[in-house]
Amino acid sequence: MPETHVQNLIVGQGLAGSAIAWQMHWQGQSLVIVDDEQPATASRVSAGLITPYTGKRMAQAPDYAQDWQAAVEFYRRVEQVTGRSFFSEEPMYRLRVPESQEFPRKSIKLTGQERPFDAVCMEPAARLDVGTYLEATRNWFTDRGQYCCQRIDLSRFSIDQPLKFPGLAATADVLILATGAAKTALFPDVPNNPSRGDILDVSIDGYSQTRVVHAGIWIAPDGDQQRVGSTYDWEYLENQPTETGRQEIAHRLADLVDAEVSLIDHRAAIRPTMKDYLPVLGRHPEHASVWILNGLGSKGSLRAPRAAAELTARMRGQEEISRERCVSRIRPPERQRPLTQRAQQIVGKALRTGDFVIDATVGNGFDTCFLAESVGTSGRVLGFDLQQQAIDSTRKRLEAKGLENVRLIKQGHETLTREAESGVAAVMFNLGYLPRADKSVITRASTTIPALEGAIAVLRPGGVLTVLCYRGHDGGPEEFNAVHNLLSGLPENYDLERFNSQPDKPTAPVLLVVRKHENA
Repeated sequence: MPETHVQNLIVGQGLAGSAIAWQMHWQGQSLVIVDDEQPATASRVSAGLITPYTGKRMAQAPDYAQDWQAAVEFYRRVEQVTGRSFFSEEPMYRLRVPESQEFPRKSIKLTGQERPFDAVCMEPAARLDVGTYLEATRNWFTDRGQYCCQRIDLSRFSIDQPLKFPGLAATADVLILATGAAKTALFPDVPNNPSRGDILDVSIDGYSQTRVVHAGIWIAPDGDQQRVGSTYDWEYLENQPTETGRQEIAHRLADLVDAEVSLIDHRAAIRPTMKDYLPVLGRHPEHASVWILNGLGSKGSLRAPRAAAELTARMRGQEEISRERCVSRIRPPERQRPLTQRAQQIVGKALRTGDFVIDATVGNGFDTCFLAESVGTSGRVLGFDLQQQAIDSTRKRLEAKGLENVRLIKQGHETLTREAESGVAAVMFNLGYLPRADKSVITRASTTIPALEGAIAVLRPGGVLTVLCYRGHDGGPEEFNAVHNLLSGLPENYDLERFNSQPDKPTAPVLLVVRKHENA
């Protein structure tokens, strides 16, 4: 590409970057797109499904109608400009819809051997042939000298005007990043919740359905074969297929089709997703010439056109970006402290150097170490646990920190009154099971209730008791109810406070805090 100067340099030619390029072209803006053409990106692996209802409850996003209208108009216009066809409006089917959902039903078959499924027809819906769309876009801008295949090191460029990039024969007034899941130092918190997804290309013997079908996974006809996906993995963030992902899709597929399935291809990519599942767009808080569009997630085919239009309008000063989408939220709001940290914070405010405290369930020793550090070398800590693994793990953690003011007792917490006299400043309980140990060994109400009664009896005036209740395992809800009933019935000289997890679910942990009045 000959050396040139343009108004806009767009880094990334996925769904976001392509949409930005078209919007700028239609506005008469000069531009260059730069992309390193990595094959395993979310855009290039995407099946391009635009679905009106998602999730178990078949919910529709509040702005679906706006996104849909913008997408239809945008892709039809690009088809007309490029002379290529890649966007098709077509209904989709959703199987296994709860009877409580009031949608018209119809019966469909997937393979000849199966009984019909009860299905809901979802529309308006569409399918974007992402590969063809990106190719048509790339070819169109290449023919006009506005596309370059190159990798740009964003840590090495001049922020002064005009923007200069090592090795790139172009300068620009503005840099727009549409890099998907690829992290950049300019926006280190974007995306802040990426997830890897596996997709399989398969051949299903006797498969007869010509529409896309959703049922936990989706099955999308693709010529003589089918594309099936997808998984969500927030731990292994590499653009590599995994056997676990393949097995998960294969298992779910076997639950839908009673036929021979042949694997043709297996691909994976990282979705650029934000924690609140909304895209982010806007200007860098410090560099006025740097902008971003990211976080489109699994709805990139739907959201990209409207998000790009909103971004480019804002760049021209014509439209404000809603607070939910603007760059100011790129640094996510401070998350609620984990309840374990909340418990320590509450207890820490009640402690003084030299206090006597109890960890009623030492587990892996985190609270034990916290208590030992909080009361200082002149303070005392008693730690209880039935499992030798917990005692050993805690002892190692204490030794590593040089903490010697702790006495560990391999006994159940119901025995704490045998070892502890009155005047205890704080008692901490973590109920449930020991992480990374035998999950069948759990705390139970039959011993927890006597332990709590004993802890309350030895608590000094102004003392605090914390109980972190885990409700997601067998026996957890019953133990929580017993604990809550006990603590709710304490005399007036005790205060009870409850902290729920966010989001609050029936199986989510709950922190209960008891404070004994100073004059009690």
